[in-house]
Amino acid sequence: MSGKDTATPRQMVAVAVVGLLSPLIRRFPRVLAETAGRSSWFSIPLSFPLLLVMAWVLRKAHGAVQDAAKRPAIRILTSLYALWLLFYTGFLLRSGGERFVITVFPSAKSGLFLISMALVCTLAASGGYQSIARTAMLLRPLLLAVPLLLFLLALRDLDFGMLLPVTIADLLPNAWAAAKLANLCGAAAALAFAGELSPGQSLHLRDWAGWGAVLLATLAMMTCGCVGMFGPTLTAEMSYPFFLLARDAPALGSLERAESLVVAVWVFADTVFLSALLRAAVRLLCQSLFPARNAPPRWLVPVCAFVASATGLLLPSKLESFRFLSEHFVPIFGAIMNLGLPLLFLLYTGLRNRSHPA
Repeated sequence: MSGKDTATPRQMVAVAVVGLLSPLIRRFPRVLAETAGRSSWFSIPLSFPLLLVMAWVLRKAHGAVQDAAKRPAIRILTSLYALWLLFYTGFLLRSGGERFVITVFPSAKSGLFLISMALVCTLAASGGYQSIARTAMLLRPLLLAVPLLLFLLALRDLDFGMLLPVTIADLLPNAWAAAKLANLCGAAAALAFAGELSPGQSLHLRDWAGWGAVLLATLAMMTCGCVGMFGPTLTAEMSYPFFLLARDAPALGSLERAESLVVAVWVFADTVFLSALLRAAVRLLCQSLFPARNAPPRWLVPVCAFVASATGLLLPSKLESFRFLSEHFVPIFGAIMNLGLPLLFLLYTGLRNRSHPA
């Protein structure tokens, strides 16, 4: 691909950290509380081994795809992955629109937000991965500071007795919650495919460790804040508990309500995340359909954005059906595509290398 699509490991990690911040804020204080109750914060350190395995698989699979991009079997698998990314992008566009309707503009239509965000992300993705990466590098410390600030504001009202005790009986539900967390973080696999590493560089565990730990610590603060404020049962029943935690926080200077900070995090993080997902789909489709090209054709980005937007608009509008997609279909299919498919890449490459040794 073209030189402007190359990135350093720091840039790729920045895109992943900023991109994952929005779905973590949106879902995981609730999902963790629903799965593990008062001790749900304990699932975060339990996720470390799973995340290490996923990071290893991601690195190996990424190399396998790039080394064998012109093989027909790999091209078919990457095409399937690209189609999944377009569906996932459409789902997230729709989910983001529904989120703004529920929390900020109850009388508006979600389609308006979906189309607006899709247009912004199309422009960002058309500029290449470097523009997305530079934006993520700039926004990362600012966006991660917001949950910390809101946690500190709510600290005086938290009941830390709601977080304890942690018993042996809590181990299994927390392990299951850790698996759900690792599954979401598997979306970083897609973000890594959005841009090629600069020549002579590779993505190592140490590149993920620092900012990855900060991201998980941020999630731990959000979980402790929500469970300590609302209790595990109420947190599990809320659609967006961290947004409500921000709503209850004291005013900040000229801001009437601190939840506007959460809205800002959602907008900026969603823009980075969705633009990177769109760029990844474009890149993989170009590798599959036009292997001889050095860069995606200009028309491929808006076409993919249109497909993703149409998918989001066509998703079922009934609350029960959309909740099934959000809570069951997307996480399960995401696990298949973000972990199962990279393992297929590795299996295919390994078997081929054994049957055709160098």
